Amino acid sequence: MLKLFLFFLSFSVLADDILYEDYQSISHIPEPMVFDLVRPLGSKKGQWETNMILTQEKEPELSHSHESPEIEYVFMDNLAAELEIPGTGGEPEAIKGVVQWTLGHLFDHKESIHGLQLIHQRYVQKSTYSETTPLYIFGHRFNDVYSALIMLGDQLRYNHAGTDHRVVLNATLFRVYSKVKDIEFGLEQNLLGFGRNFEYWRITPQVDLILEDHWKIQTGFGTIYSYARGWDSSSSIRIIKEFY
Repeated sequence: MLKLFLFFLSFSVLADDILYEDYQSISHIPEPMVFDLVRPLGSKKGQWETNMILTQEKEPELSHSHESPEIEYVFMDNLAAELEIPGTGGEPEAIKGVVQWTLGHLFDHKESIHGLQLIHQRYVQKSTYSETTPLYIFGHRFNDVYSALIMLGDQLRYNHAGTDHRVVLNATLFRVYSKVKDIEFGLEQNLLGFGRNFEYWRITPQVDLILEDHWKIQTGFGTIYSYARGWDSSSSIRIIKEFY
């Protein structure tokens, strides 16, 4: 998986950096760490990034770590796509494609922005097992310090035995710490399933550091709850390089 991330990153010699001013627009909403966007809402044509997230749950061994290298590209203003290869312990488990469309400002308010996302994931070790998830995305900036992002959708799972549905909800509150907006705090919650289809509820406090040369590091430590395992610890780190 690390080799895939380095392969994606190697394209950096062909691109220039995104202007830092992109982070200072009134409608800019930071990205959650665990369940990220395909570039921020409102991204412009030609922007792209490579990133990789490493997540650890309960077991400290690297063989139980979850990693996902990604490459994201904005094909035209407000329309972006992503290729991701999730895996565990260095072994690819699935191929994931995502398309995201920014609908624009909501009711002509520059503080609010919304969009749509469509995710399709096929498990390579379970060739008949796939997931398709349509999502609605809403972001709002309350002021120059606080903002929030909500993603709500329905995950459809299907194989030879049939199909079922699970609610997908991601809600994150962000706070900018420094005056130059290079440090952001977030409190992210991820819910998958409800009622008899409940799978987990994850809570992840996180810190985002915007570094020089348009590198970004997101890291967080929190907890995850499931019926099968109860409460477990969960930690993640995502490393991002942005271009246009």
